[in-house]
Amino acid sequence: MSETLKITPLHPLFGAELEGLDLRKPLDDETFAAVLDAFNTYSVLLFREQDISCLLYTSDAADER
Repeated sequence: MSETLKITPLHPLFGAELEGLDLRKPLDDETFAAVLDAFNTYSVLLFREQDISCLLYTSDAADER
């Protein structure tokens, strides 16, 4: 993992905060897999203080890994 990812559960049943990522940059495969695993585990992910535009968000949403 190129970045230090910290996952903090927010509720016993769902939701987690992910820290240590800059979502403006592409994720390496290991980090992408960790984020996907967190999504599959917690269903709702919170990324605080990310400076991304709608255009950037939609262009990266098509990542088909």
